[in-house]
Amino acid sequence: MTLRALQHDYYQAMQGNDSALKARVQGAGDLSTEQALAVYRNNTEQTLLSVLQQSFSVCRMLVGERCFNQLALRYCRTHPSSSLDLNAYGELFPNFIDQRLAPGEPLQVVPYLGDMARLEWLLQRAYHAANRTGFDFSRFARLTPEQQPDVRFTLAPDVAVVAVQWPVADIWTMHQSDADTLSPLLVEQALQHVLVERAAYRPQPSIIDRQMYDLVRAIDSGRSFADIVSLEPDSAQKLTDAIQRNWVTGFYD
Repeated sequence: MTLRALQHDYYQAMQGNDSALKARVQGAGDLSTEQALAVYRNNTEQTLLSVLQQSFSVCRMLVGERCFNQLALRYCRTHPSSSLDLNAYGELFPNFIDQRLAPGEPLQVVPYLGDMARLEWLLQRAYHAANRTGFDFSRFARLTPEQQPDVRFTLAPDVAVVAVQWPVADIWTMHQSDADTLSPLLVEQALQHVLVERAAYRPQPSIIDRQMYDLVRAIDSGRSFADIVSLEPDSAQKLTDAIQRNWVTGFYD
C-alpha cells in the first residue's frame, strides 16, 4: 500500500467513512480497532480546532469559547484538512458561518460574524505570506511606450482586500486586548472596503476607499496597465500611491 493510499483512507475515516482504514488498523492493548480510530479522529479534530481558535480569535471572543468550539468542530467534521500545511486550514470557515446566520439561528445575534471571519482569514494569510520585494523602478523606466500599456502588476504577497457589509475592521481593532471574551457589539450595517497587509511583522487591516479597492482588485485579477488607468479619472494616481506604499511590488508583460 502506498503512502498516498493510506492518507486517502485516513482522510475518509476522519469524515466517518472508516471501513477502508479499519481493514488496515489493529487495536493496541485494551483498545479495539474502533476505539483506536476514535482516538486518531479525536486527536485530528482537536488539532484542527486549535488551528481555528488561533486563526479566528476575535470570532471566538465574540461568541464565547463554548459556542465557538461547537461551531468549529462541526466545521472540522464536514471540512477536513486537505493540505499538509495547517496554516492553510480554515478558508471556507467564513462561508460556513454565513450558512448559520439565518433568522432564528443562535448566531443571528452576531450578524457580522461571517465578515469578521473573512477579515481574520486574510490576516492569517498575511502573517504567513512571503516577504515583500521592492518595486524595480529602473526596469519599469526602461519599458518603451509600446510596452507600457500591456504591463501587468503584482501585489505584495501579504496584501489582500475584501469588501464587507459590516464595519469589522473597526470591531477587530476594538478587540485587540488581553481579554479572552468580550460581549458582541450592537453595530449598524455599513459597507467597508478593507486592505490587509503585514506591516512591521504584524498583519493589520486598514480602511480604504472604493477606488483603491477596485484598483487592487484589478491588479490582482491581472488587468493591464491600460485597463487600470481607465477605471477612474484618478486611477493613475492611485496606482502611484499603491506602489509607494509597497502594496505593488512587481510587474510583468
